[in-house]
Amino acid sequence: MNTKQIWAEVQDNHRKMRTCKRHRFAHKTVTLGQKINCLECGAYMHLTDIGQYIAGYVAAGGGAADIWPAYEATGGAVESERYGDSA
Repeated sequence: MNTKQIWAEVQDNHRKMRTCKRHRFAHKTVTLGQKINCLECGAYMHLTDIGQYIAGYVAAGGGAADIWPAYEATGGAVESERYGDSA
């Protein structure tokens, strides 16, 4: 894959991410550094980005399970959920 092809793939992925109304994921197991595709738009995101997306979603009043039903089972936890803080 050449540089132009890689850049085109990056641009396409960002377009998908920006236009998705709500990302959703469904993996049961994960590996650090893994990229996971959104079930809605097909864009790929790194686990750390997904964790931040979920944290923002929860801060806005949503639930982590709305985005990724198995999120907590994979070892992820939104800070307010992890420490029992209430919003």
